[in-house]
Amino acid sequence: MGRHGEIRGDMGRCGLSTLQRGAGVLRRPIRRSKFDLLGNTLDVRTGHWRNPTATIGAGVDSFYEYSLKAYLVFGKPELYAMWNASASAVEQHLRVGPWYGEADMHKGHRRAERVEFDALQAFWPALQVLAGELRPAAATFEAFHSLWRKFNALPERFDVDRGKLHDTLAYYPLRPELAESCYALYHATRDARYLQIGAEMVTSLNSAARTFFGFAAIKSVRSMALEDQMPSFFLAETLKYLYLLFDEARGSRDAAERQPGCCRGVPEITRGPPATPGELRKHARRVVRLHHRGAPHPALDRLPRPRPGPADRRAALGLRRPPAARAHCPREPAARGLH
Repeated sequence: MGRHGEIRGDMGRCGLSTLQRGAGVLRRPIRRSKFDLLGNTLDVRTGHWRNPTATIGAGVDSFYEYSLKAYLVFGKPELYAMWNASASAVEQHLRVGPWYGEADMHKGHRRAERVEFDALQAFWPALQVLAGELRPAAATFEAFHSLWRKFNALPERFDVDRGKLHDTLAYYPLRPELAESCYALYHATRDARYLQIGAEMVTSLNSAARTFFGFAAIKSVRSMALEDQMPSFFLAETLKYLYLLFDEARGSRDAAERQPGCCRGVPEITRGPPATPGELRKHARRVVRLHHRGAPHPALDRLPRPRPGPADRRAALGLRRPPAARAHCPREPAARGLH
């Protein structure tokens, strides 16, 4: 792997062409299992699976995200076929209640011994929102968020069946996936509870990970000791989603109240999630438009409720008014050392 956005060798640059080449590999009968499950690690030169473990977590999470989003952007039918077959197999073989387990791609079904949560799975509710699957997204998000409430952070691995942290993978490197799903669900449902959850995440980050010069990755959620580093994706993604969640200017541009058939800014619910490729693309375009107007999700099947205003967002954060900008920077004290 070369620089970001480039793969060295004869693979060329990342993008649609790379994904399409991957689609060609995965469409061959020997690549995708008879259950339509994908493994974790594929040798792109030989086409053989190095790790046949099927999961939605680390190692394969981006495949699901890119296959759906690339279809929504480029409209290639083969990309939708990849997403539809893969997501259906995930729901059939990996879903266990609101959680997702692991399985051998060639055997199907969940591994009998246990279900383990992987922090990179936390992107899945946001992807379900984009696909119009609101109820499963909300249920899975609640399960994932329960771990944040328990530890004031999201451990990298957690044994769900045994209720135990992983022996060595108990760190939290300030990942953005849970904040992304919280943001997506709030803009899909306009439920003020997601504002409260976002506020809890902000409070936890400030109390557990903040240092004088920034935020530090948490070495272990057991001791909450800090590492001497802050990953770049914390600035690029985690803070971005939390900022957008409380973006009052975005909410004030809500034009949905002027649409016919609306009650307090919530469109009438007339149908379920999109079922065909064409409907999915129309649904996704509408989601994008409504996100920019602060309106609720069209596929949400629930009673309308008032949309929270700026005061609700400030109350969720515990603010009486927006903090004023500092006019000057006084002499700064010595930095607090990292543990």
